[in-house]
Amino acid sequence: MARDKKLPKILSKVHKKYQTPYISTLLVAGISLVVTLGFASQINSLASLVNFGALTAFLFLHLSVINYFIRKQKSKDYLNHLVFPLIGFVIIGFVWYSLDPTSKMLGFGWMAVGIIYMIYLKLAKKDSNLNVE
Repeated sequence: MARDKKLPKILSKVHKKYQTPYISTLLVAGISLVVTLGFASQINSLASLVNFGALTAFLFLHLSVINYFIRKQKSKDYLNHLVFPLIGFVIIGFVWYSLDPTSKMLGFGWMAVGIIYMIYLKLAKKDSNLNVE
């Protein structure tokens, strides 16, 4: 995202020897350490919040498979591109629904921050395009 100018440029810095984005890796490791230490007494809540993120991503993945293959590619392989993703969506949705309410509240809050940031980036891009013309 930093290479696409969606995050600060420093986060796109790649290590010469290992060819990995080491600044962003160190930043994420530092944030993870602080959050883990801060939630040390509530490790179950932290695990539930991580599960919220992972399960939400998998829910969107299943919807994306259906959207891409059935709607965009007009696939007729309904078993692999509709039925199985729907079954996966229902199973993961059931697990997601049973998550701790606090993790859902925090997860939706974090999702809202991401949506607000996305809107900001879109508006900033629109403004920069208007200024160029």
